[in-house]
Amino acid sequence: MVSALGEGPRRADQCQILEYAKLEKDRASSAAAKSVLTFSYVAERYMEEVVPTKAPATQRGNARELKQLLSFFNDPPAPLEAIEPQHVRQYLRYRGKTAPVRANREKALLSAIWNFARETGYTALANPCSGVKGNRETDRKSTSKTTCFSACGSTPTNHLKMPWICFTLLRNGSPIR
Repeated sequence: MVSALGEGPRRADQCQILEYAKLEKDRASSAAAKSVLTFSYVAERYMEEVVPTKAPATQRGNARELKQLLSFFNDPPAPLEAIEPQHVRQYLRYRGKTAPVRANREKALLSAIWNFARETGYTALANPCSGVKGNRETDRKSTSKTTCFSACGSTPTNHLKMPWICFTLLRNGSPIR
């Protein structure tokens, strides 16, 4: 019931004002994001527009990689135009302490996001990843022949099968040693 002071309509007006303030805040933050483009904003656009076209495993990998990139480039939010090759190198050093190979994959995602930003007109600057060397990577160890032989047994009939068994246990691209 509405009292003589008109609290009912006043409550409805307050809700409308709050709703308008939310919409205005969203509109203002979108305008601010366009005036000062951050890496986070462009990365979100990339995740919405490009990543869904990739394979599911790649989508999951890109989401993990972006989380790591944002922990570095979004604390505080980095303007897109301010990211330089020295910052990419700093990221590789920072991340390379714990996961050097993952850092290289994350750098590749950063490069892809930057190329997307160039294609869509968010920036005209050169890719800051170009010319920055990644962390050193080493090959995985191949399955040892002794492990392969002991798994199959050493009977004369199995001995003829050994080369084929060892070939199938190796990863694609792994050197035979």
